Amino acid sequence: ALVSALLLDTGLVILIALTQQGDLAVQYQMVMVAISLVGLALGAAVQARNQTIARYQEFALVSSDLLWETNAQGKLIELSGVLAKQVAGALNQPWQTLLAVCEQPNLAALIQALAQQQSFSQLELAFRGKDQAERWVRLNGQPIYSESGEYLGFRGTAVDIHEAREAQALV
Repeated sequence: ALVSALLLDTGLVILIALTQQGDLAVQYQMVMVAISLVGLALGAAVQARNQTIARYQEFALVSSDLLWETNAQGKLIELSGVLAKQVAGALNQPWQTLLAVCEQPNLAALIQALAQQQSFSQLELAFRGKDQAERWVRLNGQPIYSESGEYLGFRGTAVDIHEAREAQALV
């Protein structure tokens, strides 16, 4: 960026000399300096943004939870975290296809929250893992909207509580 600014500035000096507008040279130089500083600031901001995005993507990959997102039609469009390996193949499928066939006391609350586009938290549900075994999670989610207010879907987390539920069943 600095080299580009110096090249542009040199070109500006040559252009001023050729057009014999030396009386405006200081103003042109000030504009060039301002443009260069804005460019450097924007470059730094973009680099900081990219580093933050990369950091959160790395967090998502190593999280023991499931980070999920659905589109407005209820299809899973993003799954990450260690628990995502248990639901391999679920992308672009409706979220309902993951549910285990068992008693799901919180299912009605989930369906209602999704239909009304409301946040939900701490809903315990069972899903079918890739081995078709029942696996319990604690689900949290919130609706997501575009900047114009258009409903885009839901985003949330699922915490694996399977072992804790099995331990409770033994007591």
